[in-house]
Amino acid sequence: KERHAPVTAATCQLADPGNEPGEEDFFDLVIVDEAARAGIDVLIPMSLGRQIVLVGDHQQLPPHVEEEIADLMEQGLREEARPDESLFRWLWTRLPRSHCVALDRQYRMHEEIGRVVSAVFYEPDLVLQHEFAGERAIERSPRFGLAGNVPLAWVDTRHAMRNRELLQRHGTAWPTVQSNPYEVSLIMELLRRADRDELRRLQE
Repeated sequence: KERHAPVTAATCQLADPGNEPGEEDFFDLVIVDEAARAGIDVLIPMSLGRQIVLVGDHQQLPPHVEEEIADLMEQGLREEARPDESLFRWLWTRLPRSHCVALDRQYRMHEEIGRVVSAVFYEPDLVLQHEFAGERAIERSPRFGLAGNVPLAWVDTRHAMRNRELLQRHGTAWPTVQSNPYEVSLIMELLRRADRDELRRLQE
């Protein structure tokens, strides 16, 4: 016998029914994806569920509070809306461990890259396990002809801040959070050196 369940999908802000929610507006289960990136508007879908599941990672990018919204906040609230802490992180550090589940298996990145991510952001609390490890990961790795085809390489750009020509060209306000033309030029140069046939193969 087939079983069906109604599913509604929306952004946090558009989850608002637009009026005082009645009994029919509440959901048995609300799942908020990328909850650690959401701002205060994550409370909108949370207020409409009998059970709430927040999926996210507070070790990644924090929520972004737009300046226009921050300017409209009362002073006390503005101070509470810390840019480096989301509601997700706040709950993660305060809820009982029985309410929290850490997903420790990743499927998308090369094992060597995953080990660096695990060591820098998660250990010793959590050590990532790699579903695609060893030879299988190596076989799938593209060979761009860059940096000896190692899975992970670092490009040092610190010298750019001491380069007078670059500073004169881009001004003292460079680089900014929104723009870093020097790093853009480096990335474009690396792409020009890459194996074009391999790039085309990845697009197929």
